[in-house]
Amino acid sequence: MFCIYCGTSFASATMISCFKCGKTLYRPTTVDAPAVRQQSEFVLKKQGQGTPGNFEAEFELLESLGVGGMAEVFRARYRQAPNLVVAVKQMHDSLTQDINLLERFKREAQTHMRLEHANIVTVSRYYECPKLRIVMEFVENGTVERFLKRQNVLPPSVVASILMDLVDALEYYSYRLTPSVVHRDIKPSNIMLDRNLMPKLVDFGIALACGGKRLTRGGVIGSLAYMAPEQILGREIDGRSDQFALGVTVFQMLTGAMPLTAREEYELQDKILKMHPPPPTSLNRLLQPAWNNILGTMMAKEPANRYQSLAKLKNELRPLL
Repeated sequence: MFCIYCGTSFASATMISCFKCGKTLYRPTTVDAPAVRQQSEFVLKKQGQGTPGNFEAEFELLESLGVGGMAEVFRARYRQAPNLVVAVKQMHDSLTQDINLLERFKREAQTHMRLEHANIVTVSRYYECPKLRIVMEFVENGTVERFLKRQNVLPPSVVASILMDLVDALEYYSYRLTPSVVHRDIKPSNIMLDRNLMPKLVDFGIALACGGKRLTRGGVIGSLAYMAPEQILGREIDGRSDQFALGVTVFQMLTGAMPLTAREEYELQDKILKMHPPPPTSLNRLLQPAWNNILGTMMAKEPANRYQSLAKLKNELRPLL
């Protein structure tokens, strides 16, 4: 056994809680998790773009959770139900004159508010006055990036369960939603974990709504280390590009290393376009060999060589749970 919260290892597989941190030990289900898990406890009714009303009258900001280049995220409570905690993303005042950033922030709210999935953070409200704010579900455990900084790697069965959930989210917004969406920036810092370690995808600020053909021509935008080759080249992208980024993320979760590294961005771009990453079992010998095929397919250079059916990917994942 392995405590996902503090990294403590156990010889016994029957322990219920960690003797070091006291947390209940995580045991992933062996069935398709999204089909049996319930939606979040987040119960605020969704309202449309530019939510009317007074933000300060409805919410109380409690503390800052983090500051980014474009916004600051706060923990807040809903005044009508004080036990209901939410997260509030507030755009920096100094950036509101930048038309491009302003549109990006608004697009994040608009895109996110139409997404309804247990593994995507729920956004319920968007305020334009007096400040630009997005009100969303509060996810208490933080990001996958936070866990990786503390533990370096995650147990393979936990990673398989997380990946199963995220594949279901990817299938939803890329294939079942109309118009479909491409996230374009899947990485550990954009995947949050709730109290049950169920993943929640966040930050659709650079997402593309793909229209009828599900293919949209876009520029090079995102996080280079996780970009698919076609995204680097500025070619048409779709859900298979997010599949590539998810593969890179899972490789990192399993091995504690990136598939490809370089000192300079141009060198990393060249490697992503031309070099194949090592099999994950070469970096973590505790992994089952099936991971080599799964991640090799997800990170194939050509979109046509990746999983064309996410149901097939799920079937290959089930024995690893």
